[in-house]
Amino acid sequence: MVPLLINSLILLAVVVSGIVVIVLIREKLHGTGAGRGDCDETWEQKLAEYKKLRDRGVLEEDEYRRIRTLGDPFPKDAENISKTLPVISKRATGEDRRT
Repeated sequence: MVPLLINSLILLAVVVSGIVVIVLIREKLHGTGAGRGDCDETWEQKLAEYKKLRDRGVLEEDEYRRIRTLGDPFPKDAENISKTLPVISKRATGEDRRT
């Protein structure tokens, strides 16, 4: 019974030390900004950079608009999209055809 207890404590110590090492490495990488590459920036920061490029003339207005809509889950033209949905559903079901 004593050897089982000793082996269990050794295994527990190894697992806990492994967890501590993983947490320390993650904190170190996250703190330096080298952890996840460009994912460390927020969408607002990236969008501000793209806006600066647009203002300098590097990006065209339609390119900037397409980039902006990639990160916006609720675009400003959402109301226009809902107006076109009934037309799309009628066309798909054939309700607009005359019999």
